[in-house]
Amino acid sequence: VCSSDLTILEDEVLFSSDKRTFHFEPLSHVQLVEKSGLAEFSVNSHTAYYLHAQLARLELKLTSYFQTILLHNNFNMFSNPDFSKSVVVEGCGSSQDDNQLFHLKSAQDFGSPVSGDAMYLVGGASKQPFVAYFARNLIQNPGILPVNLFSVGRQYNPVKSKESPVQSTESPVQSSESLVKSTENPEHSLTNTQQSTAVQVFSVCADKDMMMSQMNLLKDIMTEQLMKFGELRVVDRGVQHLGPSDIKKISFQLYLPGSKQFVEVGSLNVENDYYSRRMMIKQKQNGQYRNVYTVSGQMVNITKLLAVILENEQVDPCKPHQASTPLNLQVLQYLIDVVEFHVQDFR
Repeated sequence: VCSSDLTILEDEVLFSSDKRTFHFEPLSHVQLVEKSGLAEFSVNSHTAYYLHAQLARLELKLTSYFQTILLHNNFNMFSNPDFSKSVVVEGCGSSQDDNQLFHLKSAQDFGSPVSGDAMYLVGGASKQPFVAYFARNLIQNPGILPVNLFSVGRQYNPVKSKESPVQSTESPVQSSESLVKSTENPEHSLTNTQQSTAVQVFSVCADKDMMMSQMNLLKDIMTEQLMKFGELRVVDRGVQHLGPSDIKKISFQLYLPGSKQFVEVGSLNVENDYYSRRMMIKQKQNGQYRNVYTVSGQMVNITKLLAVILENEQVDPCKPHQASTPLNLQVLQYLIDVVEFHVQDFR
C-alpha cells in the first residue's frame, strides 16, 4: 500500500441510498434463474454459467448503456488485449501467484510464472492492458491531460474455493476475514465467477489535484448510475483492503435482498504516481520530466449487476394474479426497453 494522507485506517460509509421493502420472503438470484430458466450453471465448473433469453439480452443492453454514459462524459473507448506479460503484471503491483491470476502454459514465446516471463489472462476490462499501453511512454504535450479511457469486455479472476464476495448487513463494513470460505461443495452464483463482463475505466492526470478531480467525477457518475438498480452503499475502504498500488479505494456495493447481503459491483482505485514510477510513464513540462497520476477502477461488473436486478425485480409468487414463476419477465423486458431508450436518448 502506498501511504498517503488520503488513506484511512478503517472503512467509512460515504453514502447509502433508500432500502427497498419486500412484503414477502425474496428468493436468491440462483433460485430465481433455476425457476425461470434464464441462466444455466455448468456441472463441469462451479463458476461457469450461460445466460438465456431476456437475461442475455439485458447483459448486452446494460453494456451499451454504461458505454454510452462514459462516452457522454468525454471518455474514450479502448479495445484492450486479454493478455498481459509478467513485467506488466508485476509493474502493476499484482501478485503473480497461481491463485491470483490465470496464466498460460509455457510455450515458445513465454515461460512459467517462476521464470518472470509468463503470459497472463486478465481480460480486456482490466487495468493491466491500460498500464501496458502507457508503459515507457513520454507525454510530450501535457495539455491533453487528463486522458480518460474505458474498455468493455471480459475480466478473469480465478476462484479456487467457495468464497462469498458479499457482506452481511449486520454491520456497515466487515473485514476480509469475515468472508465465508470453504473448499467443499462450492455454490453456483453470478457474484462469484471466474469470467465476468465488466466496464473498466482508466484516467491519466497531470498532478494530484487533477487526479482527485477525476476521482470525484467518476464517483459521482457511478453513484448516480448504480443507485438506479437498488439499495447502494458507497464505502471508503480502510488500509487493510488496499492493494500495493492504491492510496485510496472506494467500493460501490448493491444489496441482494434474497441473499440478504451486499455485493461489490464497482470500485475506484486512486494510485497516485505509482504506475508512473514503476512503468516509466512520464510527462514533459517546461523541459522537465515529471510523473503522471492515475485513477482506475471497475465502473461496473455487469455479471454481478444482473444478480442484483434479478433479486430486486422479483414478485410475490403467492399472489393469484402473478405467473407461476416468481421472476417478473415483463419487468425484465421493460428494463431492456428502458435501457435501450436511454442509450438512444444519449446518442
